[in-house]
Amino acid sequence: MNRSLAFVFCLLFASSAFAACGTTNASIGKTFTLSMASNATTGYGWKLASSPSPEVMMIGHKYIAPNSKLVGAGGKEIWQFKALKKGKKTLIFNYVRPWEKGKPPASVKSFCVIIK
Repeated sequence: MNRSLAFVFCLLFASSAFAACGTTNASIGKTFTLSMASNATTGYGWKLASSPSPEVMMIGHKYIAPNSKLVGAGGKEIWQFKALKKGKKTLIFNYVRPWEKGKPPASVKSFCVIIK
């Protein structure tokens, strides 16, 4: 019974941590942005886990604080890339605290970029 319960827990964790890939279209030579909810007050932030080259190049990254007076309210992170080469590229982001080495990410997001 305990092994079955552990197996079910692992399946639930894996399915929630690794969400389906969101599709983004881009044109060669153009920039595109990816936006993700984030809360800097918790110490967590999105980290690009996959290498963007050679199809795309990261241009910039910034955190936008919430337009709220609530303490601890979350904002969003904006990632900007430039499409360099025709093809498909999956960009994977991990939601982590940078000082916590060796811990699994609290969340993982994937974006499937189609460059035409």
